[in-house]
Amino acid sequence: MAEGPGLTSQVIHTSFPFSQNKDTMQTLPPPILQAALTVSRPFVDPVDTDAHQRDTMVNNRKPVVVRKSVLKELRSRHYSTSHNTPRVAAMPTNVEKSNTNVRYPLVETHFDDASNQPWIHDFIIELKHGQKASRFRLFMKRGKVLAPNRCAEIAGDVVIMRVAAFDSASVVNLRSTEARVVDYAFNTAIERITKFQSTKRTRPPKVLVVHRATAFPGSP
Repeated sequence: MAEGPGLTSQVIHTSFPFSQNKDTMQTLPPPILQAALTVSRPFVDPVDTDAHQRDTMVNNRKPVVVRKSVLKELRSRHYSTSHNTPRVAAMPTNVEKSNTNVRYPLVETHFDDASNQPWIHDFIIELKHGQKASRFRLFMKRGKVLAPNRCAEIAGDVVIMRVAAFDSASVVNLRSTEARVVDYAFNTAIERITKFQSTKRTRPPKVLVVHRATAFPGSP
């Protein structure tokens, strides 16, 4: 489950496209299976009347119902409540066979405390380099009962995925050389995460822009 700015999610149980394959269902690990059978249905937060005017985020969009799809693992970066250093994590992602650009990452599989706080928030971090830009999507939670993150002074797990160049609502593999860049993007976002997790709940920007020249002076 996830929510964009001003949106929350209501859980319903249904059959995800790939779950129609009994063989696939039997081989899925329990956490992935549970996430695969859980679909988010967004509704507008009554205290935020402008919520419907904002773009929803990748894990809060209405899942596209397809008859044939596959479960694929994409590389992501995980900042955990149980590991002292960030690590590469395989993210199970539902990919439509007829249109591989349609991808729905099951980020719930890398978040703890689902019984205490099911809602997942996310926003884009854009790293600009001259006329070019790389975009990443950061997933996080907000809640008083979340375990402390072991990589930063925030609460709960954080996952970062690379945004597809062709579609801001889709995701692709993180490149093997991007660990340093993604870690910098995470460190830049910590202040926004902290403010969002505070009692004032200051929402992070829909897109957090970072300039590569500032992040890595002298880099090509």
